[in-house]
Amino acid sequence: MVDEAEMRVRRVKSPFSMYKLLIMDSRVPRMGFEDELKQRQADILKGLDLLSNKKQGATFRSYAAMDLV
Repeated sequence: MVDEAEMRVRRVKSPFSMYKLLIMDSRVPRMGFEDELKQRQADILKGLDLLSNKKQGATFRSYAAMDLV
């Protein structure tokens, strides 16, 4: 698990130890991938701005599920 706020990495035991994971690459180019990522980032920042009421330094981890109600 990567914790970007605290700049830490913690190993988490996988509940899928009896399975094998296959990673495949179809080599099909993804068109417009960067544009979609930029739009998602803008949407995330807009959501955080709405939640935080422009509170400096707030992150999504600053909120609990009840804050979204």
